[in-house]
Amino acid sequence: MSALSSATRFGVQASAIGVAVAAGILLGALIVKHVLAAEPLPIETPVEAMPAQMERAYVIGLQEELAAHGYKPGPADGTLGARTTQAIRQYQKDAGLQVNGVASKELLEHMKFALPKVNAKVNAVASGPSRELVSEVQQGLAARGYYTAAIDGLIGPATREAVRRFQADAELPVTGAIDQRLAGELSSADPKIRASDYKDI
Repeated sequence: MSALSSATRFGVQASAIGVAVAAGILLGALIVKHVLAAEPLPIETPVEAMPAQMERAYVIGLQEELAAHGYKPGPADGTLGARTTQAIRQYQKDAGLQVNGVASKELLEHMKFALPKVNAKVNAVASGPSRELVSEVQQGLAARGYYTAAIDGLIGPATREAVRRFQADAELPVTGAIDQRLAGELSSADPKIRASDYKDI
C-alpha cells in the first residue's frame, strides 16, 4: 500500500510538472509572438510624465517635427491638444508604428533620426491644394505680415507673392507652391521671420 501511495504521488507530481512545462512553453510562445509583433518603440517615455517645463519643450519639438514632415499639429505652442494628438496618430500610422497617439521622447527621436524619413501622404488624385489648406496658409502668411488680402481659400497673385516672400525670408526654395509642407513651415518657422514692413500692434 505504501509503495502504491508513493507511486500515485510520483504520478501526480510528474503530471503537475508536465502541466507547468506546457504552460511555460505556451507563455514563452505568447511572449515571443508579442515581441515579434511589437513596434519599434517598445519602451516609451510619455511627455505627460515629465516635469511641466520639460513636457512643454518636448511637445514643441514634436509639433515642429510633425509640421516639418507635412502633418498638421497646429501651432508649436507646447500644448498637447486634439490636433497634435491626431497628427501624432497619423505619423505613427504612416511610419508603421503602434498607433496610440502617445507623445513621447522616443517618438521625437524617431521623427528626427529614423530613415527613410516619413512624410504626410499627399492625395495624388487631387489637382491642387484644397481651399481649407489655402486658407490655412493665408492665415499663416497674414500672421507674419506677408498677406493682407481676404482669407478666402483662393490662390491669387497676392497669395503667390506672399508665399514667395515668406519662402525667401525663411531661406526655403522660392517656388510659390502651396502645399502641406508650406503650412508646416509657416507654423514652425522662427517667429522672427516676418514681412519687413510688418508692424506688430
